[in-house]
Amino acid sequence: MTIKAPESIIVSSLIHQRLGQLIVALVAEKDIGSERELGRITGIANTAIRRWMHLRSDLYLLKLIQLAYGIGWSMTELMAYAEGEEDPKVLIELKRNTGIHLRKYDLTAEKDEDLIAFIEKSKRFATTVSIISKECPVSKIDSVQKDILPESLSRQRLKLLLLTSMAVKGIPESEFLEKTNISESLLRAIQELDLEFKFRRSNLEQLAPHLYQVQEWQELLPIFKQPLTPYDGVSSLYADLFVD
Repeated sequence: MTIKAPESIIVSSLIHQRLGQLIVALVAEKDIGSERELGRITGIANTAIRRWMHLRSDLYLLKLIQLAYGIGWSMTELMAYAEGEEDPKVLIELKRNTGIHLRKYDLTAEKDEDLIAFIEKSKRFATTVSIISKECPVSKIDSVQKDILPESLSRQRLKLLLLTSMAVKGIPESEFLEKTNISESLLRAIQELDLEFKFRRSNLEQLAPHLYQVQEWQELLPIFKQPLTPYDGVSSLYADLFVD
């Protein structure tokens, strides 16, 4: 099976460092124990894994998909980790306790529908968050990026998440602009569910500090994680708004 994925790389050195730390933690795991075994599970060459550990190699999208699939993570989980501060060892242990830990990334599995679906969903997610093409400078992400919230349900989630977060903070809708740094055009687009408005990564960066992290959705009602904590990265916010 031939998988075509954009030749994309992580552009943040901090994210690069965080992923390197994850690789080190994985290699130290008793279920893995070596670079060779991690390479066998993920289908990534030992030399590439070694370079990642020492931050000596770019992180290409397809390789990140292989890594995520092999260790039983979704791309949303992988990128939320990369933009966060959690100890990778703690997250690995939590994932193991869910019963999904290691699975073989096998590109020869012609009829592996789960793998095909995982790759397509991962590419869709990754191209909107933190990962850009080699030809696209960081300074020009917004000018070329597609709308990252094209689905109306994602926009409904964002509207209710904003309204609910502000209500919890005791900020009435009439005082949004006064007490936040949200632009008037962005607020209007959210309030009116304006499908013509193209959401960029920078818009979510502007909103993230004002929104509380979601534990789960009950229909369109956001159930917040406890204790209440604002988003500290765009990936985790996008993951909570993302609609399959």
